[in-house]
Amino acid sequence: SQTRLDASGNDSTGLESLSDPQPPPSATEVIPNGGYGWTVVASCSFLLFWINGYTTAWGVLQTAILKSPNLNTNVRTITFVGSLYMACMVAFGIASIRVMRSFGVRYTALAATTVFGVGLIATSFTLDHLGGLFCIAGLLVGVGTSLLYTATNSLTLQWFSSQLGIANGVVKAGGGVGATVLPLAAQALIDKFGLEWTFRVLGILIMATGIPCTLLLKERATTGTLSRFDWSLLKNVPFLTLTMAGAVGVFALFVPP
Repeated sequence: SQTRLDASGNDSTGLESLSDPQPPPSATEVIPNGGYGWTVVASCSFLLFWINGYTTAWGVLQTAILKSPNLNTNVRTITFVGSLYMACMVAFGIASIRVMRSFGVRYTALAATTVFGVGLIATSFTLDHLGGLFCIAGLLVGVGTSLLYTATNSLTLQWFSSQLGIANGVVKAGGGVGATVLPLAAQALIDKFGLEWTFRVLGILIMATGIPCTLLLKERATTGTLSRFDWSLLKNVPFLTLTMAGAVGVFALFVPP
């Protein structure tokens, strides 16, 4: 190779250009955009089927709970059990992300599905006790679904880039199907087996079908250092506006059920 003078007057060879560092690929270029990601999408979709399905079926379940002769309460009070469940599902979102990063999505989703199913089975034994309903059906099931909801909504980001919209659409479609089917199924179970066994059947089905789905979940790459919440966002007007709009939208969405 020919020798040339650089800007400082030193000799350098043309071969040095071969060792020049290349810029690293962008984040979207290294995402496989499919492959095993479709298995992850199918699993997340089925798990969201149970989460959204149970959420919208609560209206049917609470109507049956109010008919219990040993439970001295009214519809406004029992509605707050479902509200606590849904509030926990959202409120523990940041904590759920930290748990998922610490233990991995598979173990987190496995524990969450177990808590979800066991929580519904335990609820069947607390239908005559308002405090038990708040603690089990509200708090415990809410924490379990928060962990599961966070996993199903964040994992597709690791597997898709240009097809992320399609992948997320398939995941959300599973939740839509569950929201349509499960209220009808819950009413049919109540009519045939009673309220106690409806909760037990739902809990058993969630674990029997959900646990295999959690075992199929896979992270493409482990995340690095845990991030802290950026408190400066609370001074960002667009962020606050979007947050308030989301709160109003979700409130109006779940009050009717």
